[in-house]
Amino acid sequence: MVTSALSDILEENPLLGFSIYTSTQVQALGRKAVELKEIAASWGPDESGSLVIHDFTDYYDNFWFWVLGAFEVIRTLDQHSDCFREKKMEELREIKRELKRVRIPFAKQELANNGRPIFAELSVIGFDKGMKFEISGSVVDSGDLVEATMGFLESFKPTDVLKRIPERSN
Repeated sequence: MVTSALSDILEENPLLGFSIYTSTQVQALGRKAVELKEIAASWGPDESGSLVIHDFTDYYDNFWFWVLGAFEVIRTLDQHSDCFREKKMEELREIKRELKRVRIPFAKQELANNGRPIFAELSVIGFDKGMKFEISGSVVDSGDLVEATMGFLESFKPTDVLKRIPERSN
């Protein structure tokens, strides 16, 4: 009976098989992702056709925090690649590349891979599923990035987790 209950818990939340902390962080990211999506869903044209953006700073602030947290979760998973199936690691590295392009300007106020200071990369250039930013010549839609990252994190199956995060020996 206990084994069945444990299997059910792991089926619902496979990253528990890796780390309770990582699993909890992914759940927090998921809650922030829902908030971001709800804010963006309120954006749109008014009766005159003018674009109305509600809670601009709430979205921007929450996206900044979400990017920092999401990158750290992905980085942690990547540092322990032997804990996961190779196919998941390939997917993870693609997500990590996308997050890194956004995280470095947001966290360090410089461009990824060259250390040059940002100029207008954190300026919003448009709105769709979220805010759009132009970083190193590419347009990033924050809503697409959140959706892709959360889709990846929520796609784990118990069989994708090969072992727990290594424990520290005192």
